[in-house]
Amino acid sequence: MVRPCGPSPYCHEDRHAAFGVEAAQEIEDRVATMGRRPFCKRLNADANALAREIIDAVKQSEIQFDRQSGHGALDGADFQ
Repeated sequence: MVRPCGPSPYCHEDRHAAFGVEAAQEIEDRVATMGRRPFCKRLNADANALAREIIDAVKQSEIQFDRQSGHGALDGADFQ
């Protein structure tokens, strides 16, 4: 469940930014623990696949967040 956002209309968009920051941190953390690969190209391919997996999951989380918050309307976001 999405927590109430507060009075700022920008709070909703700040949460979208936080999704990106959290994804970047998860990518960094998980790539750091991947271990060795026999070739740089293999490491690059594996790291990119891992990053895509994390980004795809974050995209789904953001879609769910927008559904739960009425695309920000329930958080007080009104940019009209």
